[in-house]
Amino acid sequence: MALGVPSLAVAGGVHDALSAEMLRALPMDAMARFLVQRRWFGAKGHALHAVAIEHVIRLDHCSEWDGPPAAVVSVHVRMDDGRSARFQLLLAVRDENASAGHAPSNALARVTTSAGEHALLMEGTEMASVRRALGALIARGGACEEAGLRWRVELVGAGDDALRAALAPGGEARVGTAEQSNTSIVFGDAAILKLFRRLEPGVHPDVEIGRFLTTRTSFRHTPPLLAVVHLEEPGGEDTVGGMVQRYLPGSEDAWSVALRAAEMAARGDAPSATGGAREDLPFARDAALLGTITRALHDALGSDARDPAFAPERATERDVDAWCERAVKAAERALELLARRRDVLSPSAAASADTLGGAHAALHTRVEEARRTLHGDAGARIRHHGDYHLGQVLRTAEGDYMVIDFEGEPSRPLAARRRKDSPLRDVAGMLRSFSYAAASGAPASAARAADDTLERSWRWERAMRRAFLDAYLGAAGGAELIPRSASSVAALLTLFELEKVFYEITYELNNRPDWVWIPLRGAHELLDAPRTHVPALRDPHEGGA
Repeated sequence: MALGVPSLAVAGGVHDALSAEMLRALPMDAMARFLVQRRWFGAKGHALHAVAIEHVIRLDHCSEWDGPPAAVVSVHVRMDDGRSARFQLLLAVRDENASAGHAPSNALARVTTSAGEHALLMEGTEMASVRRALGALIARGGACEEAGLRWRVELVGAGDDALRAALAPGGEARVGTAEQSNTSIVFGDAAILKLFRRLEPGVHPDVEIGRFLTTRTSFRHTPPLLAVVHLEEPGGEDTVGGMVQRYLPGSEDAWSVALRAAEMAARGDAPSATGGAREDLPFARDAALLGTITRALHDALGSDARDPAFAPERATERDVDAWCERAVKAAERALELLARRRDVLSPSAAASADTLGGAHAALHTRVEEARRTLHGDAGARIRHHGDYHLGQVLRTAEGDYMVIDFEGEPSRPLAARRRKDSPLRDVAGMLRSFSYAAASGAPASAARAADDTLERSWRWERAMRRAFLDAYLGAAGGAELIPRSASSVAALLTLFELEKVFYEITYELNNRPDWVWIPLRGAHELLDAPRTHVPALRDPHEGGA
């Protein structure tokens, strides 16, 4: 038996290992080890105080299931800091020869029966036969029920025929490689299932926004929603367990595309931003296209005044005060952590941190300037992406761009992720993403280089910011979602970028200290002289089309 993989003796057949009784008989420490080894497990770094099997739905008890023994299992986890969470497992039983060697890392237990049968209880998404059976069940809009708990597939809109074709029995079904907090299964070249691992009752923002954009708007720069998986509990509580969207074969995340462009610019293999047209720079046209698409996304998300979940709401003075407070608190947390973690910084980063540590006055000046400027002109609050950056956009094989992943920060509660906010918070996130691409595209020694490498990188970044903002602010908008004046737009972007850059400092200190110089530079620039370029805006109250 492999180290840490327990034996599970069952009296019946190997499929009985999937019963709630047998799963609850597994040692808690074995289940805990299995969970923390999964890349989607969102509580790494915390000891698990308790692990309990809540519900088990046997898929192989469903008449529409045509695969090996498998079950959907919900697990309740309590951590050492008192927090708790629920996770969704897809477990399956795979026949295993008794003489087989070590169990694979995705095995939860080695199963033996009184009749001498041997099998592995393991992560079902790793089995091709389970993936294919799951796809066929979804295509039929199937439902499985056990002990009052129902696992149900809802087919959305006109996606039924496309789904049936994409998930036809016997087709290819492979596990995606990009997801971290979820598990993706790609069916052929047409559909992708995002299996949510962390379960929270209520409306899931990725599904909610995907459904809204697919069925109630003309926005076509996000993959259409085809199906939703529901976990329905006896008391009527509904939890979203997954979603199926159209797959985009040959696509690549915009981060990878931008990074290659930034590397070209850093090497000098591209026109200078100060010589020649800006649009000749690598990725400049893409940045402008992203700006136009982002504005269209926000206009779509704020287009239905009749739906309380999507109706735009004017930003109030209280909203502005809350935004200012969030920026100040993010800065205070980062500055306090910089002081405590100075020993992990390089000499140049430490010097930058020391200078920033004395910038409290400049910080409060910037925040108060924003507060005064935004008085009566703060735009609207709408549903927005919530975690917008280059990695959340795909460049298709045809050169178009598609926005994905509307679930927001997975670590935040659903209610917080569904909360309306200024669309310019998404814009600020993308601007910071250009900064990271510019820095990451420079050679590893660039932070200490004495040549023009970094200057070429920052020149590229400034050009991308300008191309994106010019397109975003120049696009025809519907409702008054952003402030009317250029000064108010600049003030709000500066406020959101300040919050974001100090969040980045905290994140990098806790995870990648070698990268902290990137947000440190951004913080200095924002506090010394905000660099947000905002073109003159037409006041919608003035005449004109």
